[in-house]
Amino acid sequence: MKKALIILLASACTVTAQQSYPPDADTPGTTAIHKTSPLFLGWATGVVVERGYVQISDPSIMHMGSNKATYGVPEDAIGMPDTGAVSLGDAGTAIITFASPIGNGTGFDFAVFENGTNTFLELAFVEVSSNGVNYFRFPSHSETQTDTPIGGFGALNARNLNNLAGKYKADYGTPFNLDDVPDNSLLNKNSITHVKLIDVVGSLDPQYAGYDSFGNRINDPFPTPFYSGGFDLAGVGILNAGSLGIFDNAVAIAAIYPNPAVDSFNIRTSSATEAHIKMYDSTGREVLSTDITSEDLINVSHLNAGIYIVAIDNGTSITNKRLIIKK
Repeated sequence: MKKALIILLASACTVTAQQSYPPDADTPGTTAIHKTSPLFLGWATGVVVERGYVQISDPSIMHMGSNKATYGVPEDAIGMPDTGAVSLGDAGTAIITFASPIGNGTGFDFAVFENGTNTFLELAFVEVSSNGVNYFRFPSHSETQTDTPIGGFGALNARNLNNLAGKYKADYGTPFNLDDVPDNSLLNKNSITHVKLIDVVGSLDPQYAGYDSFGNRINDPFPTPFYSGGFDLAGVGILNAGSLGIFDNAVAIAAIYPNPAVDSFNIRTSSATEAHIKMYDSTGREVLSTDITSEDLINVSHLNAGIYIVAIDNGTSITNKRLIIKK
């Protein structure tokens, strides 16, 4: 009896130790943030995807005519999440950019959206960069057991996961705090311009497995030999705005006026060379793209009232300006 009690107590301690983190999106204490939350200041404006295999352990496996994930298009991850997503495949990657940088403010700084359920979760590592060259990974932790593969449709518990994108179901973002990333001279946490996602391969085979920051293999759905396999990126939202960072040196070369504008505004640069501008609305959706010379009049009569970001690219630097349109 005493031996049985000891075993029972040990098992209870193990279960407790394996549920260290916030629960799923529908449970009190969650950190999930719904896509319509007023906390969001903006959304991704650019996504570059490198697809992974539908089954990395056997690249000969095909689905829907390809041995790599093909579901969705990168543009499905731009702006506020809707019904679309882009699948990365096994170990696939996505690099996300923004009209204005993410900053390291109070609490969470950005959130990543996937299209899973409360228990069917496909995970990804998250890295950030302030120059698009040097990336730094969030320290992650998986307390999911690694004795038995959960299989292609196995269930995960959000309480066992930390700093892994995909922890929460569709329409609920998994938030990240830049304070969690170790300081580095090559990373300006107040001007994060790129977020990189890397699909976690859920295989327990050491040849393919993804590992958390504690050296644990991460057990998530595998194999998923379908065109929609791997992490499904639905969007990335900004919670804290940063400084213009690497773009600051370009601010002096451009001016926009009047601001607020009604039907049009002038844009002036100090350079005689041609530049290109893009405008984004508050959801991160591109609403205008055109070339300009040193001074041009831009027609915005077709745009609704609101706050917009004007990104001016002269080929060597980018200036981001905020423009208010009134009607």
